[in-house]
Amino acid sequence: MKKLILILVIINSSLIITHSQGWVNQNSGTNLDLRGCFFTDVNTGYVVGGNISLNNNQIILKTTNSGINWFILTSTDTNYLYDICFINNNTGIAVGWNRTILRTTNSGLNWSVILRGDGASSLQSVSFADSIYGNTVGSGAILRTTNGGLNWFYQYNSSGKGTLIYYSVYLINNTIGIATSFYSLTIRYYIGRTVNGGTSWPTVETGTGYMYDISFANTNTGIIVGQNGRIYKTNNSGVNWISQNLNVSNTFLGVHLKTSVGYIVGTNGIIFKTTDSGNTWNQQFSNTGNTLYSVYFLDNNIGFTIGSNGTILKTTNGGALGIEPINSEIPEDFSLSQNYPNPFNPMTKLKFQMSNESFANLIIYDVLGREVATLVNEQLKPGTYEVEFDGSNYPSGIYFYKLSVGEFTETRKAVLVK
Repeated sequence: MKKLILILVIINSSLIITHSQGWVNQNSGTNLDLRGCFFTDVNTGYVVGGNISLNNNQIILKTTNSGINWFILTSTDTNYLYDICFINNNTGIAVGWNRTILRTTNSGLNWSVILRGDGASSLQSVSFADSIYGNTVGSGAILRTTNGGLNWFYQYNSSGKGTLIYYSVYLINNTIGIATSFYSLTIRYYIGRTVNGGTSWPTVETGTGYMYDISFANTNTGIIVGQNGRIYKTNNSGVNWISQNLNVSNTFLGVHLKTSVGYIVGTNGIIFKTTDSGNTWNQQFSNTGNTLYSVYFLDNNIGFTIGSNGTILKTTNGGALGIEPINSEIPEDFSLSQNYPNPFNPMTKLKFQMSNESFANLIIYDVLGREVATLVNEQLKPGTYEVEFDGSNYPSGIYFYKLSVGEFTETRKAVLVK
């Protein structure tokens, strides 16, 4: 099992970067892009997507054992799907290309085509306030249901050519909702807020570029994410938005808040986590360089993120780094011990000591000096630490691991033999 590969992202030095072993690749059984994700309980989840360049490659996946296995669900429709939402264990809605709306009432066994458009546009996001009221948005369109997705009516409908594209919608309750859109003629994004069930969406924030996804932890606290590391946060139900920027070039495509804990995902496999309702964000190690489109958490620790090329990642510990303090006594000096066992196949443990609280880096290099894995990259308190390296997905050979703490550096050699 691959636990560690290198993804190096340069960000503002004021951020703490955590390279996590907590995200594990799941076997999706497909190489199609996966865009929308929803779980009805800890075991049962759904993923939708397809191939946008080959519009007949729709895919709907389901798991009944918390992501260990995924199997394909079939529908009579073939359109690429962007998002999925369930209003109870049995009834779900999926939306996608050609303004397609699919509905199931038997947990995905069968899907009815509720709406299909003119082939010129798509529906990209769907959200329900409860089991009755819901909205879906997309290219030049906002639709509303008042009977659990059985019927939909247009609240806004352009020519369908996509000059105004709605990327995401989130309903706080059956009257208040937030939507993001992009207008191609002005190259600007707009954040709209409705207080009348979607009849009107007056703009509360605007700027250049794109804003892609929305999530609320409660009635008041919400996050919107978008292009070039842009984040907006609200503390008053979307009336006002505070701009944040993590100074990364990555585009954030998915966000999910659970109480004060939340996660952001995006291009190049980037993942950030907050534990204070979005005031600060720490980067995590995702185990992939693929684009991540969506993230969904069942609680503060168990979550999934999905993306391009059939990517499904799961964490059961909130993406936490697999570094373990083994001795709280304060050492006299910084030091790096020889890995054990050595040679190793495929697991080995690396131990090091911290004489005072400092920012520590522990990086593995191959024999050519290329970075292979970042095991530690965070602020640590004094003590003795041990971290495990899994070489299952690396070739046999000589590797070097280097500890850097301030001006202190020490390098040792490890040998992987398969």
